[in-house]
Amino acid sequence: MSVGVNSEEFSNFKLYAQTATSGIETDVRGFIVADSTAQEIVVSVRGSMSLVSWIGDVIWAHEFSSICDGCWAHFGFLYAYHEIASSVNTSLASATRLFPTYKITVTGHSLGGAVATLLGMHIRDAGHDVDIYTYGSPRVGNEALARHITSQSGSNYRVTHLADAVARLPPMQLGFRHTSPEYWLSDGHPRTVGYDAADVVVCKGYYNADCNSGAPWWVVDVTSHFYYLVAISHCGEDTARLSLGAVAGVADGPVNGTTATNSTTEGLEPAVADNVAMQAKLDQAYASALAATEGEVEVVF
Repeated sequence: MSVGVNSEEFSNFKLYAQTATSGIETDVRGFIVADSTAQEIVVSVRGSMSLVSWIGDVIWAHEFSSICDGCWAHFGFLYAYHEIASSVNTSLASATRLFPTYKITVTGHSLGGAVATLLGMHIRDAGHDVDIYTYGSPRVGNEALARHITSQSGSNYRVTHLADAVARLPPMQLGFRHTSPEYWLSDGHPRTVGYDAADVVVCKGYYNADCNSGAPWWVVDVTSHFYYLVAISHCGEDTARLSLGAVAGVADGPVNGTTATNSTTEGLEPAVADNVAMQAKLDQAYASALAATEGEVEVVF
């Protein structure tokens, strides 16, 4: 799957469903398309329109899930998933009956990435091979959940950009973990969209403080959250192409790139920005302590 499309490419898409929700906790929306050229069914989940409010709330409540032993997920993400899961499952069933040989991809940006992660997990558990692409997704749940998703059949492409503040939340020290691996767009400035494979660093692990989490803790970068190979809020503008499937194994571990060193808080209250920075600082210390005590011997995929 590549990022960056034009109107001619959309001519091969058939829209099967558009799911709009506006709950108390979420305003997640999404759609399902079948692409006859790529022979692919895509479930796409839009991020929240109230991102700044979400960061400002800093509420990290979680809820246990029966999907795997000991798993729990952020309450708001799980709530948003349940809002759209039924309609997505119904529409996806219709699409797969018509196109049983098409591969399935679930994708989302921001809070939509968190919901896409949960959707992809459940679709996999229903017996499908699913590739999950997320951009700027926050941490969804605990390590048991992250391990379960990472070990499932299908590829995981969790993409982060520079010091994107959303991808560094909720905090690790509260038990939240990312899936593995991470594909970090490591160079440039917050509005950079043109990346080559050499600019992408691959970091493995559920509590690593490399890549996005290892960027300077004092940088609270909101701007980079809206630029993931395209300008997220400007359809058709500033597009770039990068096949993420070709990136795997290009680079491992942190690199000394030109990561932005200035905060781009854009709408955050100073006290909120300070809190986000402090959480990042604590997380880096926490991850270092875990690596020292456990030797970073975790088995990751």
